[in-house]
Amino acid sequence: MQAPPGEDPIDPSNEESLGWIIDYEYDWRSRQVVAKRYRGDDPDTPTLIGQTLTWYDNLDRVRIEAEYGAVLPTGVDPTVTPPAAPVPDVADLFGEPAPISVTEHIYNGRGLVQEVRTYSSAEDYTATLTFYDHADRPIEVHSPGAAIQRYEYDAKGRQILSRTIAGGVEVGRTLTKYDDNDRAIETIRYERRHDGTGETLDAANSVVSYQHTWYDSAGKVLATADYGTNTGSATDNGTYSNGTAPVYDAETLPDRTTASGEHITSYSYDGAGRQTVVVHPDGTETHYEYDGLERQILVIENATADESQPGEQRRRTAYFYECADAIPEQRCQGERLLKIAAVLPEHAGGVDKFSDIQWSAADGTLQVTEFVYGAEVVDQGGAGISRHNGWIAEVHYPDPATGQPIAAPSFAFTYYADGAVASRTDAKG
Repeated sequence: MQAPPGEDPIDPSNEESLGWIIDYEYDWRSRQVVAKRYRGDDPDTPTLIGQTLTWYDNLDRVRIEAEYGAVLPTGVDPTVTPPAAPVPDVADLFGEPAPISVTEHIYNGRGLVQEVRTYSSAEDYTATLTFYDHADRPIEVHSPGAAIQRYEYDAKGRQILSRTIAGGVEVGRTLTKYDDNDRAIETIRYERRHDGTGETLDAANSVVSYQHTWYDSAGKVLATADYGTNTGSATDNGTYSNGTAPVYDAETLPDRTTASGEHITSYSYDGAGRQTVVVHPDGTETHYEYDGLERQILVIENATADESQPGEQRRRTAYFYECADAIPEQRCQGERLLKIAAVLPEHAGGVDKFSDIQWSAADGTLQVTEFVYGAEVVDQGGAGISRHNGWIAEVHYPDPATGQPIAAPSFAFTYYADGAVASRTDAKG
């Protein structure tokens, strides 16, 4: 990055010279309870800079999360908590040194989170409260420093109304209408005007906006139209008039050629039901290509841009899976993602489909990130005991000059036998 002319040079980022390591520790039930973050400035003796501790209840629900620096108070260690020991009192966590943050989760009799407390000291906290109906659906949420949220449902359990309440006055509401197949087709939003009166909202005291959604017979979204206020207007003296509510017609998709200001997004699918084209409100298109196993292998953004014109450019991202280049006689059955590539405009004279990509190109026009599998599995002491071919061992970023993956790993991982990450090491150690 360069400074503007006449100004002092900008100091370079120090991320590449630092690096980091994260070590994970587990309790007697193999639950991740400690994450230790090290600055990897010295691979042999990395500097511990922070720790996140987690305590669970007997149902494996998170009860307390605490953030500390490099030093823990005496006796604070979830890895040595015996099976019969209860979750610690929050006051016990505010020893010396004090935690950076402490969050406590409290559950109701049906196992739902009814209160989340964020502590600033052993006695002081702010709380988020959630109230539920008989079907365990949230109907009211109280958050610190925020308005109250209320929700209403119909007899089928569909949320039809959400309301925002401040000081006993409704300041916002969202009304949702559904079709006979329980798909949301109309969303109507009310926002209180600055001069609105009355405790509840209606068209007379609020700004109303509209959004419609269309589906095919399989329930896939074909189009959305955001009408905004649909030509709502304000006079010179500040009086606002809402626009006319648009009429929803399930049989007629919106036509962007005759649109009168609404923002239309359209979706197309292939015969297998895979989304292949998205046309955005500004008219740009994103195209998707899949392989025979329905895996996404190429995404082209701004796909109809004429790249011969100044400022016109497509963004291409390709995904290379195991067996992508195998011949049928090899009977290859692997499904692992091996590479992700940023395909630059000049690659292979311009790429329109996956088969155009030259994965061995070393001219910098294909920036390839590679995943190497066969990760080492370690025991609790960090000693290797086996390897797992389904887990990522290394990530190799591209060499900017050639575009091919660099030889040294940008990240390296080890795992415990249950699949939990044991360590993550970046290129600096």
